[in-house]
Amino acid sequence: MFWIGATDPIGVKLHIIVLGALVKAPVQAGKNFRLVTDENLKIRRRVWMTLSELWLDTELEDSALNWIAGVLNKSGFSEQELSEIYLYELAPFLFWNSYSAAGVWDGFDPDWVYAQAQKRYLKRSSIRNSVLRIFKRPMTFACRDDWNKILEKVRALRRTEGSL
Repeated sequence: MFWIGATDPIGVKLHIIVLGALVKAPVQAGKNFRLVTDENLKIRRRVWMTLSELWLDTELEDSALNWIAGVLNKSGFSEQELSEIYLYELAPFLFWNSYSAAGVWDGFDPDWVYAQAQKRYLKRSSIRNSVLRIFKRPMTFACRDDWNKILEKVRALRRTEGSL
């Protein structure tokens, strides 16, 4: 079960209900079209929680980076979609932990991460993304190096799988 939502050119939300699902998915009409299903959200939630590790007040070891890369690889999301999840769905609310004198180090509350990330996922738009790109550096400065290492590991995993 799923339903599709869109925003018309003047910003009025339009929703098409298919099989009575209760998932909200406003998107730009004709742009960034995405179908939101329970399965998509289930996979996305795992990615959200896994990537939230990047903003914890801890130093990630190589084994943790390998684990994160493995989860991202298994998600089936493209590198572009993973980068968009990182920048547009997680960074806007998790980056504050990097600026805290006593930041969270033992893991974020999963329900909080899911609620915040899902809200941003469902409200993504080209205008919102443009604004967030302006703040990319301050939102990702603390985890940018680890993110780049993880992306490289995901690429390597996908090359390896592609050659089998």
